[in-house]
Amino acid sequence: MSIMWFKENAKWVIYFFGALILLGLILMDRAGSNFGTQNSVTAGEVNGHVISSESFRQELENYRQNETARTGRSPDQAQMVRMRNDMFEYKIQSILLGEEFSKYHMRASGEEMLHQFRNNPPPEVQSSPIFHTDSVFDPQKFENWLASDSAYAHPYMRNMEQQLSQYIVPQSQLQILLRSQSHKTVLEQRYQITQQETKAKLVYYYVSTDSITKVVDTIPEFELKAFFEAHPDSFYNNEEAAQLTYVKIPIVPSQIDSNNILSLAKMIRDRATEGEDFTTLATSYSEDPGSAEQGGHLGGFQARGAWVAPFAEAAFKLDSGDISAPVLTQFGVHIIQSHGKKMEEDIEKADLSHILLKIDPSPETIDSLVQSAEEIRKAALKSGNLENVAKLNGLEVKDSPVFSKSEWTPLGGEYMAGVNSFAFSSMEQNNKVSDVLQNDEGVFLFARKAKFEKGRHFERAKENIRQVMVRDAKLQSAALELEAIKPQLPDPNSELPSVIGKAVLDSSRGEVSSESWLAGYGFSSPVLVKVFTQPINQWGTIEKTDQAACIAAVLSRTEPSGEVIEAKLKQNQGSEEEEYKSMSLFQNYLTELKSSAKVENNLDQLFRF
Repeated sequence: MSIMWFKENAKWVIYFFGALILLGLILMDRAGSNFGTQNSVTAGEVNGHVISSESFRQELENYRQNETARTGRSPDQAQMVRMRNDMFEYKIQSILLGEEFSKYHMRASGEEMLHQFRNNPPPEVQSSPIFHTDSVFDPQKFENWLASDSAYAHPYMRNMEQQLSQYIVPQSQLQILLRSQSHKTVLEQRYQITQQETKAKLVYYYVSTDSITKVVDTIPEFELKAFFEAHPDSFYNNEEAAQLTYVKIPIVPSQIDSNNILSLAKMIRDRATEGEDFTTLATSYSEDPGSAEQGGHLGGFQARGAWVAPFAEAAFKLDSGDISAPVLTQFGVHIIQSHGKKMEEDIEKADLSHILLKIDPSPETIDSLVQSAEEIRKAALKSGNLENVAKLNGLEVKDSPVFSKSEWTPLGGEYMAGVNSFAFSSMEQNNKVSDVLQNDEGVFLFARKAKFEKGRHFERAKENIRQVMVRDAKLQSAALELEAIKPQLPDPNSELPSVIGKAVLDSSRGEVSSESWLAGYGFSSPVLVKVFTQPINQWGTIEKTDQAACIAAVLSRTEPSGEVIEAKLKQNQGSEEEEYKSMSLFQNYLTELKSSAKVENNLDQLFRF
């Protein structure tokens, strides 16, 4: 968790910087390297400042223990990797901010520290009973405590003094400096208020890019290349990246797994029909958490449509008290007990209980899949070609997306431990095929397809360029659709057809500002500022947004008076909006600091998985 996170959520949160639990940080991943040399690897460097592996591991372990204590459960592997990456980002920002504090000689006086603490009492102070009167935080009790000499001998206060002097107050000073350098003139503020307070009622037609289907997605490579070369300031990447080929053997239950669960279901059903209490059996065996706590009961009389077809077909054949044979659905194997049926408004309903047994892959099944993958890996290493060996074994070979070093997975939502290490770690650069890796979805093998260093690379940018060119082509087609119907448009104040060709009619329903959301335009579209200046009751020019081509008419417009503008000017001074802009400015500043910093990330070497 970073300082940015603190600033976005609440002023007081930053008081926990380095001192208290950094809530939300991911926990330590399975540490260690399979190569036995991790002790010589640092976690990384930022502008020559070394982040030691020892301190990085210790801080992660502290967070892991605190988070486990807070939630009552250990985090899964994917959460731990996210936390590890977030922790590294936090380290980067801390070092870069420290450099800025030193550069601008930012120091905290005793008065500044006391002012910060007095005016922003942290939550553990506000929640402490010793500062309460009638169960409510009493600022005067807090003031009295601060006035006592004994308060400053408390270990918590000594720690807070360190955080205030080294981080919190200097950061506030840096924010003040940034605000002073980006102060808007009164003229600029008046213009902005005028735009915000100018209201108009619109009627418009738009053609969405989603409605354009004739544009060919396949664009010749020479056109993609020409686009790349025509935009030399775009498609720059600050991180190295890679693309892999891979094969996946899905982890699915074997026939033996299914047979074992069916045998268990028959045994439970026999026990129920021989007189054992169904409710007790459901509580003990059912893997449906919602109903198991209710002894398997599914909530009273319900129609057939409440359940999947195989379940409903079996259930509605039962008389009250009957227990079904095992029923297979996509959720697993069910044993159903009927508590009766009735007709309600000509709809037959049943009151049911069930025991659900899920069919999961057994350890033996998973071991078998891993062994198959190991055999494929050996053959691929011998031949030097994973793709050929995989196809000989009937497996599909796919390409991963291009993914950067800091991304926690290259496979969309599927977390995959060990992939980043294989793709980026210098310790594995000579490995032609990855170790057998797995997650809940499958067993995987990876091979390298491409590696990209920082900077501009056509191959890396190619897919993004294709998407941009397809979007632009669709927008052009949408604009041509509007050009074709523009001569047919009736007076904007008349009865307008809801659809003309692919153009859809919409309106603002009332007077709105240019910062509103409108279908086809989106939210705070810059195009709306131009539209609002059109002559009233006339169709304007065709405009393109990110998602559609639009043509609008302004039916009415209200512009703010000088008095309204002056009142808004005064109101904006010190407003929450200005504070939000200050935070955004600080966040952008941090982003720019990082983009210009020399950062070395060694997490892929420090953590094998």
